[in-house]
Amino acid sequence: MALFSGKRHVQSRLDDTHNMCYQAVNASGYMDQLLFANYIRNEVFPAITEQKNVIFVDGHFSHVNCLLLVKYCKTFFKDTGKTVEVFCLPTGQTNHLQPFDVSVFEGIKKKWHDYLES
Repeated sequence: MALFSGKRHVQSRLDDTHNMCYQAVNASGYMDQLLFANYIRNEVFPAITEQKNVIFVDGHFSHVNCLLLVKYCKTFFKDTGKTVEVFCLPTGQTNHLQPFDVSVFEGIKKKWHDYLES
């Protein structure tokens, strides 16, 4: 997902992504519960093939107690018969429970930050 601050969705931002990137826009440019729930509904649910599924999320405020996502999961089950459980990892434990986030994405985040600063 690419999240931008603003009021308008600018299609040209996705021109080189070959429909492989989900774009969202809100006033702050930070993830919120509505964007998170809609991302799961629009991108993750259509890719689900198994009957029983778990989505692991970190303790970010947009993931915790997201009642809209709970509603979407119930509707998805009613429509497809496929269950989706959302499991929230403890806050502050991402580097221990998600080593990929540290070992791989740390370098990507640094390069992206350097690019934005140049």
